[in-house]
Amino acid sequence: MHYRLDRVFSWIIISISVVIIAGLVFFITYSLDYSTNKPVYEYFYNLFAGDTVTFLYSLTAAAQCLAATLGILIALVLVIVQLTANRYTPKVVDIFITHWVNIFIISIFIISIVYTLWVAHSITTSFVPRYSSLIAMSLVTICYSLILPYFLYLFNILKPINIINQIRDEAIMAIRRVHRDPSYDQKAKTLIINRMEQIADISLSSVQVMDSEITHHSIWALQSIINHYLMEKEAFHKSWYQVDEKHLLGLPRHIIEEMVKRESWVEFRVFRQFRVIFSTAAGKMFDVNSAIAQAFRAFGIRAIEKKDIAVLELVIKYFNSLIRSSISMNDGRSAIDTLYQYRLLGERIIETHPDIAKKVVKYLNYYALIFVESGIRHTFETVAYDLRKINERAFKKQVAERREYLEDFLRLQYKLDYNKNSKALRGLWRTYCALASFFLIMKDEEAARTIYNELQRVPLEVLLELKVEILSVTEAHYWEINDRIINYDYIPPEQKERLNTFFDWFIKDIDSKELKQEG
Repeated sequence: MHYRLDRVFSWIIISISVVIIAGLVFFITYSLDYSTNKPVYEYFYNLFAGDTVTFLYSLTAAAQCLAATLGILIALVLVIVQLTANRYTPKVVDIFITHWVNIFIISIFIISIVYTLWVAHSITTSFVPRYSSLIAMSLVTICYSLILPYFLYLFNILKPINIINQIRDEAIMAIRRVHRDPSYDQKAKTLIINRMEQIADISLSSVQVMDSEITHHSIWALQSIINHYLMEKEAFHKSWYQVDEKHLLGLPRHIIEEMVKRESWVEFRVFRQFRVIFSTAAGKMFDVNSAIAQAFRAFGIRAIEKKDIAVLELVIKYFNSLIRSSISMNDGRSAIDTLYQYRLLGERIIETHPDIAKKVVKYLNYYALIFVESGIRHTFETVAYDLRKINERAFKKQVAERREYLEDFLRLQYKLDYNKNSKALRGLWRTYCALASFFLIMKDEEAARTIYNELQRVPLEVLLELKVEILSVTEAHYWEINDRIINYDYIPPEQKERLNTFFDWFIKDIDSKELKQEG
């Protein structure tokens, strides 16, 4: 608000400055002419002492100049508006037509032209409307003084970021109005849908031209709308959730019915637009896809806070969809960024909805196998690392289902063929060993023993190689700039001590077996 007031104030200063400068130049030159020619009339009266022909010509010329200027102004503005609309969204045309500044400028030009023509029409050989002429010339001056600040305003309002802000504000105002007045919900449904689609269109256009700033701002605007909506929706009337095909175009009837039943049709609509943006940016604008993943995590956290299970489950489904899109586009970078936000959300869900977190663990295990089959081994190692962190979080929070999470994670190794996926499997075993050392730090020997029992199938020489590989990692951060920066195999010094204890179990087991055989 203060920014807008500052803008208006600066535009007023510019207009006044134009008038003052033009007035000073006029009076300086007028004074020189007056002192040189010595007119009959006094200094100021001489300004209005002209005859009928002079006033008629001046006013007619002023009206013609204003009309010509207005025509040129509208033509230039329409070209600018059309170019902006073609690049971003047709909404720009609506902004131009409905904004009060545009209406004011056109109105004052038209009023000045009409008024000046009527004053000129009232001039006769015996009557000169001097005061009316003064007002007419003042209006002409005002009109021309507004041109420069108007162009500054126009370039400002047609900036994509400002267009996005205005569209966002309209959507949020509609949400707040529905909260106060349930009878407005039918109009609000159409308006909110249109506004969100317009922002999504701007985002897609920005992705096409690789404009990261505008794309990020569009994502922020959509996220802001949904955040406001999630804060207000619990107070909405039930009629708000009754929608049909026109609100969810292209969807089967049973999906629409499901969205109505779960009261999540608005979120579904926006999430679907996010997925389109994500797919469009895949492989070329990783930061955009990372921002979308962060937005989904924020939606999930807000759903947890509002105890909106339907939206939380919808967020999880769309996280899965984003991962699937990354796999389809062979975009490992977007997948890794999405997995990171997915894991952070999963860690939060563990604390409040461990049953839902169990599903997240199941999905991550599934996509880990898909990454291996797709040949994106590094992403598989990322999933393994994220599953390790989720298990660590579950054990720190003493979640009742923590044993089930661990068992699901450990079963992942049996779904890989060592001959075909040896590198991936070795990375998974390293992750298991790091997790076992964590359990020993947490004094949960039972969990560590569970991992120990599952690794009995691994040859001892391979285990010793894994031990050397893990202990050789001394830096938490990777030595190159990678997708996560961190080194997945790094564990703190205190865990390394417990890792030695863990591997000693295997050696002692071999020794005991040999003693039994000798005995």
